[in-house]
Amino acid sequence: MCRSGALLVAFLLAFCVTAHAEWECIGPSGGPIGYVAGSKVDPQVVFATSGYNPFSLIKSTDCASSWITMGTCATNAYCLETSASDVLFVGSQYSVYRSTNEGVSWTMHSVPNVYVYSLAAHPTDASRIYGTGYSTTGSMVFIQSANGGTSWSSSTVGAGYGRCLSVSQSSPQNMFIGGYVFTDGDAVSPILLRTTNGGSSWTDVTPSGASDDSYIFAVDIHPTNPDIVLTGSYQHIFRSANGGLSWSTVATQQYNYDLEFSEVDPDVVYGSGYNTMSVSTDCGLTWYADSLGLSGKGYTNVVAGGTAASMAYTGNAVGLFKTIDTGQSWFLSCEGIEVAEIYALCPAPTQQSTIYTTAGGLGLFCSDDDGENWDMLTMPLGCGVVCALAVDTSSPDLVLALEGTG
Repeated sequence: MCRSGALLVAFLLAFCVTAHAEWECIGPSGGPIGYVAGSKVDPQVVFATSGYNPFSLIKSTDCASSWITMGTCATNAYCLETSASDVLFVGSQYSVYRSTNEGVSWTMHSVPNVYVYSLAAHPTDASRIYGTGYSTTGSMVFIQSANGGTSWSSSTVGAGYGRCLSVSQSSPQNMFIGGYVFTDGDAVSPILLRTTNGGSSWTDVTPSGASDDSYIFAVDIHPTNPDIVLTGSYQHIFRSANGGLSWSTVATQQYNYDLEFSEVDPDVVYGSGYNTMSVSTDCGLTWYADSLGLSGKGYTNVVAGGTAASMAYTGNAVGLFKTIDTGQSWFLSCEGIEVAEIYALCPAPTQQSTIYTTAGGLGLFCSDDDGENWDMLTMPLGCGVVCALAVDTSSPDLVLALEGTG
């Protein structure tokens, strides 16, 4: 009996080892990208967060041509920033998360009662990081760290909700905070604040033409000329040539989520929005929008390439997009990005090497080689999220899909 019992235990242990073997991700590539940030140290390095909780931090060392997952962190990522020494920072609820090993591991640093929606690093001093957001009482907050992000101080700069921050690369005492304020019930108005003394005091410099635009989610300062500033509201892009004292309307387009000057050539500026991407090649004076190659909606932020002004990156629920021709066209660059949520998976009963799957934001895919390679299939017209799949018991080409949104 003892011998039989030992054999049984040995069998169960062997079974457990097999059952808990390491999992391997086999795709399909892509998935929701929350925020993108370029390295301050190596212009070929790009970082990005996935768009869910816990978020994955992914890294590219070849200008977003290929990616590797570095680690995960159990929080919602509201923004992503790199310091002058490439320490990574993520803003979240009541905290800023910090990684000193390129996203492999993270440390949480408390920012009590503040939702941190934007972070910006000092251009040369790696110990100084700035941010904005809003408090639980509905006040716009400016936060800063003077010790590399290990502790933070916060100050209220006015009523409202901070959503974007820009620090001048050539004159770091100059900063802008953009956001919105509730004015009457659920009505909101945009607000833009400026400091010229490192955040000690702030002045309202909201463009008069933005009064009906609900919010300001985007602001950026020219890399070498702090007098030139761009800001984006719900319906317009505004430009200032005197440090925010006055503004001119340079584009009329909805949903301006982010703006970024190219440091390689500041005449080139990229903008991201809900429906499309926009570009200026004359320092923000005129703009054109192009969605060639893009798919999906909601391009939350944009990063200008560090090696060429013609290169930029953005992301949404589909994956990471890249341009190499100054925004005239975009293409998915998701090799190694495997962060999609799998909603359904079904092998063909008569041909087990054929597998169908549906991934959130990406669509419907098929593999005929046990998941080594995937082909995107055409979705039914008007079909929403597919939550279940079934393959015919006699034909691997006949697939039924159940839509989960009505």
